[in-house]
Amino acid sequence: MQVTQITSLEKETINEAPSIKDIKAKVSQGAKRMSTKLGGKGSASQMGKGLEKLEKGEALPANLAKQLAPFAKGLQAIFADVGQLQKFQTLIAQAEKKAGVEKSATTTTDFDPKKVPNPKIKVAPGAGQLLDGDDGQTYIWQGAQWKNNATGAIAPKEVSPGLSTKRVTNIAKEINKAGVGEAVKAMLTGTKAAPIGPAVR
Repeated sequence: MQVTQITSLEKETINEAPSIKDIKAKVSQGAKRMSTKLGGKGSASQMGKGLEKLEKGEALPANLAKQLAPFAKGLQAIFADVGQLQKFQTLIAQAEKKAGVEKSATTTTDFDPKKVPNPKIKVAPGAGQLLDGDDGQTYIWQGAQWKNNATGAIAPKEVSPGLSTKRVTNIAKEINKAGVGEAVKAMLTGTKAAPIGPAVR
């Protein structure tokens, strides 16, 4: 008989067994608190909706893009500083590990593959965007490849390029909507110094 060890983190999380609704509420409130510190004025509901759309790779309406804009400057500062970036990566890894345990402790059998990422498909940090392919199927970006969000099958070769093009286009649109398009372009080309540290090249 195989024995599976459960870490203290997993025991704590499973005992609490937060619902998906509870997790979303925590995300919204946390984003609201951080936005307020950065000078933002959006509501927790707006933060939650905006982040959920970004996660799915969906276009942001102007009002939500404006509320998420304060995060862009802070992220640019972190990305430009090696020490801060390493700390940021560690925090993300820890948060994702805990979130993964919480997600496994919730009921995830009734999800809409057209709207919600398949909990059985593991994705890399920053991945997980959902897009519709030319074949009418919904695919999720795993971090290195596209997979059918309903079945977990790898996207057909004739579908994958179109999905990647849509993803890059969506990212560019969101950067411009957030009002940092020119700043990001200048930093990437090295024509403008980053907020902290040397210019990004």
